[in-house]
Amino acid sequence: MSEKVVSPKKDGEQVDLILSDGKITDGPPPAQSKKKKAAPRKKTPLPTAAEVATERADQEAEEAQAPAIIPGPSPPTVIERMMEKVIGNPDVDVDKLERVIAIYEKERDDKRRVEFHAHFAEMQAEIEPVARTKNVDDKFDYAPIEGIVEAVGKIGNGHGFS
Repeated sequence: MSEKVVSPKKDGEQVDLILSDGKITDGPPPAQSKKKKAAPRKKTPLPTAAEVATERADQEAEEAQAPAIIPGPSPPTVIERMMEKVIGNPDVDVDKLERVIAIYEKERDDKRRVEFHAHFAEMQAEIEPVARTKNVDDKFDYAPIEGIVEAVGKIGNGHGFS
């Protein structure tokens, strides 16, 4: 811990003495020395509107020339491969076949559930709040079903909900 002590003038000039860790010095300790100024940053000029437009046009041209990637059929899942083997084998026990089918149906339903929730969340993000224009006995307001259907209908259809 350091403490600055001002001494009386010496030869017409005031001398600063610093008490640091029980020692008296006549200059700032190294930790209190003046900070060096950082070098000024080079300013990079912002692109002009014409440069931005040219860059966008170049990107769009590259995207237009790129071949479209058309997704093919997805590879069969483990359960689908298992079903193919089980169905093709005439010696398979019916109980085993039923268990494999049950596993397949559960996997398929889980996948559909995940897809549903993803589409539903996308749809919810687009729906605007519906105004509460109806009133019940001056106790509470609510949005009429017509307003809800109107707000959700077009957006829901766009996401595969009817």
